[in-house]
Amino acid sequence: MRIVPSIPCHQVPARKTWEQEESAGYFYADIGWVSLQCYPGHDFDAGCRKDVEILFLGDSNLRGHYYMAADAIPCDHILKAASEKWHKPLLCLDKENNVTLRWLPHSNPFKTYATQWADPLNDLIPSNVAIDNIPTTGRYLVVLNHYLHITGQHISAYVDKMITIKNSLLNAFARNPIITVVLQGPHIVTREGSYRGGDMMIRFIHRIHMDVFKELKDKVLYYPVLDMTIASRNNDTHPEAYVRREWTRYLFALMCNRLNGSS
Repeated sequence: MRIVPSIPCHQVPARKTWEQEESAGYFYADIGWVSLQCYPGHDFDAGCRKDVEILFLGDSNLRGHYYMAADAIPCDHILKAASEKWHKPLLCLDKENNVTLRWLPHSNPFKTYATQWADPLNDLIPSNVAIDNIPTTGRYLVVLNHYLHITGQHISAYVDKMITIKNSLLNAFARNPIITVVLQGPHIVTREGSYRGGDMMIRFIHRIHMDVFKELKDKVLYYPVLDMTIASRNNDTHPEAYVRREWTRYLFALMCNRLNGSS
């Protein structure tokens, strides 16, 4: 017998997203991921299809969310990637429905093997700066993920980055109360990588998230994806396509139809 939750994801209170027990869910046959906390429901992404700007702030796994969102909406690609491993901002517009999608790669430290790089002064956008630029009006969805490109640095660099983002969010919520913010948690990679620091960093990154954002747990939604990558035996920086689809499906189910902010 399948265990199925009774509440749609967009109705889960923000604080409850920080209190999920392990395991958070399971993959089931052709259904895909089944969360033990909530279900996506019908038209789970309806709130992302009109009068909204979605900011994906962080690394290349958010670039994956961006592309899936762009396919689902759909929208016209204004700033396009010129290569597979692209580390410059992306922009997609649906002018008819007033929808804007942006992917803004986070600022240094940003370690990578990529041979095609970006101008760190113009192409890597500090996430706190992007948040500071959110105006007082308009509906904004903000997705944050800062993980594998920074884990090879001293942990204090990660702490400083999270604190700076947290402080910008405090101001943003005071300025525009209908902002919805999602912080995506770390995932397993398994594969060796000299700049990553290994999966051992997960416990530290998770603890930093819990500590730094403790005063915002009623405002910021926490999105744990760790168990999806454990269940799928992920062994790469970017999980397989079916896992990424479930990542994006549940992300949208969590945030899209919250019309009054994150809480």
